Amino acid sequence: MGGYLDAADDRQAGQISLAGQTIIVPRARLGLHLQLGRRAIEFDDAAQAGNVAGLLAACARYLTAALQGDGTEVLLLSEATGPELLGAYAGLRRLNAWRANPAWLDPKRNPITPGAKPPYHYEGRFWATWVHEIASRYGWSREQIFQLWPEEAAYYLQEIQLSLYHEREDERALSKVSYRYNKSTKTSSFVPSPKAPWMVNPDKPEARPVNPKYLPVGLVIPTEDETPQ
Repeated sequence: MGGYLDAADDRQAGQISLAGQTIIVPRARLGLHLQLGRRAIEFDDAAQAGNVAGLLAACARYLTAALQGDGTEVLLLSEATGPELLGAYAGLRRLNAWRANPAWLDPKRNPITPGAKPPYHYEGRFWATWVHEIASRYGWSREQIFQLWPEEAAYYLQEIQLSLYHEREDERALSKVSYRYNKSTKTSSFVPSPKAPWMVNPDKPEARPVNPKYLPVGLVIPTEDETPQ
């Protein structure tokens, strides 16, 4: 999966087996996805510490949150065997894993510079900015945003950032300070704002003007291969 239509497909679901019965489980939308992410961290921490009781408890919390049924699934959880519980956990964790990699979230194209966190930082601020930006742009409530698929929300955020960039460029184009005057040609050219790394084609670096003092001078002597026949 990597496109918008796949990310917004309402048929996203998987199946697990509990107490000998097969259950179809819908994939988590953004709000539940965030909850399950925290449960998964609890599971990993307990596993790393060798805390079997904590591991089983985290597994149960993850499955209970992921199922969110009418009570039937919770009853099946109490009747399921240990291998079934772990198998269901592994299956649901795969189901709810990230399925798309928008350019702005690609670590290779969006390097994060380490630094001190600002004094107003708080746990979960990364996700709060998602809600803030989507709500500010589209006027949706937090509940509506949390009903989006995770990848769908990420694609909207990428489009929002692109729109904001182009809007700012349109505003800059109205200012004289955004133009560079060339004394030789007696013309002015617009100087665009730097783009975020994820907006630039990594295989084609942005063209940058060369300082005239670094340009070669004198006659250019072609090689034999370059000599016109």
